Parts: sequence; C-alpha cells; structure tokens
Amino acid sequence: MPSILFIGATGYIGGTVLAHLIQHPKKADYEITIYLRSAEKAKGFEKLGFKTVLGSLDDVEVSEKLAARFDIIFQTADSDHLEGTKAILKGSKARFEKTGVVPILIHTSGTGVLTDNAGGDYEGTEIHSDLDIPKIESLPDTQPHRSVDLAIVAAAQEGYAKTWIVLPSTIWGLADNVFVKEGLQKPNSQQIPARIKLALKLGKAVYVGQGKNLWPHVHIDEVGKFYSILFDAIVSGKQPASGREGFYFLESGEYAQLNAVEAIAKALYARGKVASPEVSQLTEADLGPESHKFVLYLVGMGTNCRARGDRSRQLGWNPPQTTEDFYAGIQADVDYILETGGKRSPHL
Repeated sequence: MPSILFIGATGYIGGTVLAHLIQHPKKADYEITIYLRSAEKAKGFEKLGFKTVLGSLDDVEVSEKLAARFDIIFQTADSDHLEGTKAILKGSKARFEKTGVVPILIHTSGTGVLTDNAGGDYEGTEIHSDLDIPKIESLPDTQPHRSVDLAIVAAAQEGYAKTWIVLPSTIWGLADNVFVKEGLQKPNSQQIPARIKLALKLGKAVYVGQGKNLWPHVHIDEVGKFYSILFDAIVSGKQPASGREGFYFLESGEYAQLNAVEAIAKALYARGKVASPEVSQLTEADLGPESHKFVLYLVGMGTNCRARGDRSRQLGWNPPQTTEDFYAGIQADVDYILETGGKRSPHL
C-alpha cells in the first residue's frame, strides 16, 4: 500500500487539502500519516483513522528520517522553511537510494514569489503565467519562497524526487469540513484577516500608497479541489508537468487593494467597529516605522502580484468564483473575527 506523509494538516490550506484528499475514489489504496506538533490534535486525527507522528519542520533530524519512510509527501505547513525542506529532500533521497523508486513531493509555495515593491502607488504591468518557465526562472533568488522552491526543483533535476509546487494567491473563504468541525484545523486565512485586524486596531480601514496595487485571489475550496485534481493526475499516470516545469498558480481573478479595504470598511462600519465606512491612507504615525514597513511589503497590502494559472487550468481545474464574489466574501471573515476574537498578528 503506497504511503503518504501529510505535513500541515492543522492549517487552513493543509486541512482543506486533506479533506479533499480523503474524498478521492482510491483513498483506501493509501495509508496517510500526519506529521504535527500538537499531541492533543494528534489524538483527534487518530480518532478519525489517521496515523500520526509528533514533530515539526524545525525538528530536522526527525523530518529527514520520517521523509525516508514515505512514497508521497504533501508539504502544506510552511513555504519558507528552507532547513525543514532540505531535511525532507534528504530523506527522499535516502529512500530513492535504498529502494530505487523515486518518491513524490507536492509542496505548497505561494504567488508572493512574484511580488514587487510598489508600495501601493501603481498597478503592476508584469503578469506571470505558470506556463512561462523561463520567466519564473528569472525571478531573483531573494524573492519570498524562492529559496525553498529552488531547492525543490534542484532535487527533481538530480533525479531523486518527483516534485510539484503549488502556488496559491490570496486565499479567501472560511474552511468548512470535518477537521474544522472537530476543532483540528484553522478555519480562516491570513491576508484579508490581517487587514481586518489592522482596521480593528486602528479604528479605521486603511490602504497603503494610493491603493492601486493588484493581487490574484482564490477560494479555499478551489485550492483543495486543485490538489485533488493534481494528485489524481499524478497517481493515475497522466504525468502532469513536474520538476522544472512543475509550477501551478492558483487564481480565479484579481482584486485591487483599495477595493478590498473599502469592503472591509463597510463591513466593520455596519457592525459598529469603525467610526466611518470611508477608508484612510496608512501612515508611519499609525503603526511606527517597523510595523509600517511590514504592512507595506510583507502582507500584500502594498505589493503587486499578478499571476495566471494557465497550467493549472490545463489539468481541468476551473474555479468559478469572480472578483465580486471575493469582495462579498470579506463579510464572512469580518463576522468570524468579531465572533471569535481572532488573535492579533504579532507584527501589527
């Protein structure tokens, strides 16, 4: 029976991917082991029929030895953990050298690798297609996620692992599956909730620069569907592009920062949480220099990121959500945060 190691099952993306994976028609043909930090949540997954191992990507020796035991690895936990990724790859290499069978790695990165430094002042004109590999290869090594992506591609080129890299964009929507219901999975995203929490902190919804920058978006359920489509293509022998060509962008349209912030302002004002439904430009005085810099470049509020998931669609993935759906979906994140008192980001 082929073995699967799943890393990141308690996360927003990971739990959703796993929920779709266990609906696969051939799920009984695979044995899934979940690698996670929480002993309490491990018990919950075990009650649902999964095997578990305690640890994290920080435990590089454990990760390496564990990876050497599995045919297929899903890594949905951290797109920037280079040492943890190297440990997984070392384990995969050891498995290949022992068995002669090339193991599979399906890794979660993000379209943040495409970002610029617009500071919100202009609409980016650089659009990346996941079919344009030379353009992806021209990205600076210093871009977010890039060092990890390069290590994975190098492993594929050396021949000891078959690799696929999935790059979601701004993910939206509340996850709704068995793992959420059991309290095992984080139900909401990061980018839009971070902006909502910032608005709550400041008492006003804010944008940076002129708010002209653009980002792609994708619904969380469509992310889960894509992984299922990709997995099916891999195990059914369809040989979807991998390694150097194995980049798959996930997007169903793109949004302007200013419009997203306006939707946040209206939703919070309707709940009496900000003084006005109007939006304001963020200044250093609002947060201080360091936090202002973080918001400007690292959570997408000031950067352009323009991507087209052409290769993803070639596999038969066809997300139906529009940008208007994305703006309307912000209400659900606002309601969730207000009802649960979501924890504040340490950076804000």
